[in-house]
Amino acid sequence: MIGYFENLFRTLRRRISRSELAIALLGLPVSKGTDVSPGLIMIQIDGLSRHQMEQAMEKGRLPFLRRLLRRENYGLHTFYSGLPASTPAVQAELFYGVRDEVPAFSFLNREAKRVFTMFDSDCARQVESEISGKGEGLLRGGSSWSNIYTGGASTDDSHFCASRLGVGDTFRSRRLLQALTFPVLHFASLLRLLGLLFVEFCVAIRDLFHGVFRGESLRMEARTLFSRVAVCIFLREILTIGVKIDAARGLPIIHANFLGYDEQSHRRGPASAFAHWSLKGIDRAIRQIYRAAQRSARRDYQVWVYSDHGHERTNLFKHDGVELDEIIRNSLDGFDSTAQPTTKRPVYLHRHAYILRKSGDRIAEGYQENIFGRGEEQWFSIAAMGPIGHLYLIHPRARAQKKQLAERLVREGGVPGAIVCNGGKDIEWLNHKQRLALPDGAVDFLPHPGAIKQEVAHDLMHLCRQKCAGDIVLLGWSPDEAPVSFVNEHGSHAGPGPEETQGFVLLPPSTRLPSGAKEFLRPSTLRAAALHYLGRQFLPRPKRPAKPRLFRVMTYNVHGCRGMDGRVSTARIARVIEQYQPDLVALQELDLGRVRSGRHDQPDSIASALGMHVQFCPTVVDDGEQYGHALLSHWPMRIIRKAIFSYHAGRHHLEPRGALWVRLEIDGMPINLMNTHFGLRRNERRSQADELAGENWMGKIGDEPLILCGDFNMRARSRPYRIITRQLRDVQNTGKKSRPLKTYSTLRPFARIDHIFVSQHFAVEKNLVPRNDLTRVASDHLPLVSDLLCHP
Repeated sequence: MIGYFENLFRTLRRRISRSELAIALLGLPVSKGTDVSPGLIMIQIDGLSRHQMEQAMEKGRLPFLRRLLRRENYGLHTFYSGLPASTPAVQAELFYGVRDEVPAFSFLNREAKRVFTMFDSDCARQVESEISGKGEGLLRGGSSWSNIYTGGASTDDSHFCASRLGVGDTFRSRRLLQALTFPVLHFASLLRLLGLLFVEFCVAIRDLFHGVFRGESLRMEARTLFSRVAVCIFLREILTIGVKIDAARGLPIIHANFLGYDEQSHRRGPASAFAHWSLKGIDRAIRQIYRAAQRSARRDYQVWVYSDHGHERTNLFKHDGVELDEIIRNSLDGFDSTAQPTTKRPVYLHRHAYILRKSGDRIAEGYQENIFGRGEEQWFSIAAMGPIGHLYLIHPRARAQKKQLAERLVREGGVPGAIVCNGGKDIEWLNHKQRLALPDGAVDFLPHPGAIKQEVAHDLMHLCRQKCAGDIVLLGWSPDEAPVSFVNEHGSHAGPGPEETQGFVLLPPSTRLPSGAKEFLRPSTLRAAALHYLGRQFLPRPKRPAKPRLFRVMTYNVHGCRGMDGRVSTARIARVIEQYQPDLVALQELDLGRVRSGRHDQPDSIASALGMHVQFCPTVVDDGEQYGHALLSHWPMRIIRKAIFSYHAGRHHLEPRGALWVRLEIDGMPINLMNTHFGLRRNERRSQADELAGENWMGKIGDEPLILCGDFNMRARSRPYRIITRQLRDVQNTGKKSRPLKTYSTLRPFARIDHIFVSQHFAVEKNLVPRNDLTRVASDHLPLVSDLLCHP
């Protein structure tokens, strides 16, 4: 009855939701027949390093992400960005599986004979066109929000993406209709958005005067004010609403990139309160998306949260008051006494909000000019954005002297580092103290943890060999110096620094990763995991670690795998189980071949998804349809007995109840495991407890270890409970300070009717009743989990 009313409430709320109204009004296509199919929402927090994420959690800036770790059992992983540590390179590897294709945010495309900037729509589109032919788009069939590339999503489902920000893309009919209907469907959200914009604008005005007082450029502060309001508030709220609608539509994969922290970190630095302020709004947006994903009736969603890179605290690079282009001129001077090296003064790019990044933006005009064909007087061109600068040597005499030029830039020009390829495999990294051969010579020099050192050293080598890389790659980072940026910013990324290369990933515990992904994940690793979850690529199941005496037991009434949202999903039940990695599982109320559950073999489906052995005990059999309970184990099981309790003989008006008893061996030690489901009447439960404790069941085991699990429909201290506890111990009453946890119902637990009982051979280490967004909707019962230490 409780489940019926909760299901009715969820259905009504879903049907009158603003997302469903938007879908109907806009005529958006929806997924059909995919209610139990996997769906994935990937949320990128641009520029937030793992270190800064942990700091923000401690300060209370990311309460929902903290909840994912503590209550939803998410796992925290280090995300290594690769090089350059920038969004275009990361998304090229994540979306298309293509590494070493984008050498920087700004670089010279020798084939196109112009300098590309990746916030320019034409440049981003051309790069995506090239890399999309080398790998399948991860976002195929899904949607892409505020990314560099579409990732394979259709044009209609690519929003605020750099490669689709042309005028024609912006003013398509559907997007105009969306803009017109937004105030009608989301009037409350619109009022909230206007209020947030006003508050943020007031705070931004205060920070503007504060920044100018500290010596910052008024022009840059004014630009920051606009980007702060546009990106941190407007774009964030639009993305949140859009992703929620796409989740309601049931798109197979959705990727959204929140830019607010990255924008503010560039101006004030990654650890500044200015930047961390934006994280509270991002955290709130992720919470809304997560809840919308759990409520979706058209797809069984998981939500992954990650950051593509971090930031290093930097200042503008100058040496004795001289800027980079002048330093290069001075370093070139003297190589040829008859020719004075000249070049057009480079336009150093400052980052704008993506909302402004479209074709024809005036800030990029200097970079669209053809740099070739100007005769012998042009010696070099420099594309420098952040802590990486690509120096392209155009004059033949300059190219002939590139090694000496690199040395002069480091020794005399004050550049923290320079990498030069001398032909073949000979690549050297020069800094103020030594000369290192890549990759092997740089491993011990790097301060990164563990195996990341090897990746950074090899990626530096591949970066220099990239076809669009400069003849000399200038680095603003060196382990023994304060990092610098070649543009005016206090937070920077793209180089090999430990902060900028290490983001984070929050994944559900059931996520299968490629073998070898232990110390860190990189974009290609995350891509493989996503493709596996979506069923587009297979990853082998990892080997279970040995647990000689300590193992985990779960008992779970799965309600026929019918959730509180009315959906029947064995995959969702398997995901609940896999989140907690039990070794032995007792499940009640399973269907096999029943019409109501699509005639599926639920015990086998769940066991197959988990890679476990299974034994099933049907208690109700009706014309091929079966219903009962099952035991799952990572070890082979031998059935000792399965039977219907004798109380039900001749009582056809009562649902038959029974028990299943198996024996298995763990490291040579026999373990007896039982699973049962008692009836609803008091006399019925008393008779069942007497029979279970009798000579045909528990009395027949002797001195061997026994674990008894099930939905007993009985409270503690009732007579059936006392009958069982004469021989066995309740795991929730074993410790002096243990507090029994209720398991029914999921809406608001008020009863403890699911139990695990153990013989004296076991010590109870920990008990857990997971109550989170997933377990609240998967069944009308919560699972009970117990960690047991066996003493033979």
